[in-house]
Amino acid sequence: MKRALIALLLCSFAVAKDRAWQDGTPLRSATENGGAAVVPLNGMLVGVPITHLTYVFEVSDLLIAANTNKPLDITFGKKTRVAVDGKHLFVIDDSGKEKKLFIVGKRLKEQRKEQN
Repeated sequence: MKRALIALLLCSFAVAKDRAWQDGTPLRSATENGGAAVVPLNGMLVGVPITHLTYVFEVSDLLIAANTNKPLDITFGKKTRVAVDGKHLFVIDDSGKEKKLFIVGKRLKEQRKEQN
């Protein structure tokens, strides 16, 4: 039994996905009202507001907007490590923890043309 548990744990680490980490800079955040959810509480129905936090990151030549429901422990303007995986943006926060956000938009950075 003990061997099976150890083998299962080792297999879970073996299938962990390697991410293509790169430098990213958090630029700003915004809070949006995402509607409300109704939940039962002691025989009553209670409306609970849903809020989304949207963070904008500068990653190479892109600006990426991503949502989460919990605040991130990040310093704006300070480079951090990020990885794009499909519709998700993974961020290493200031405490070294990996956080998963849902990408809601991407845009090319505007390139300034130098005038002569």
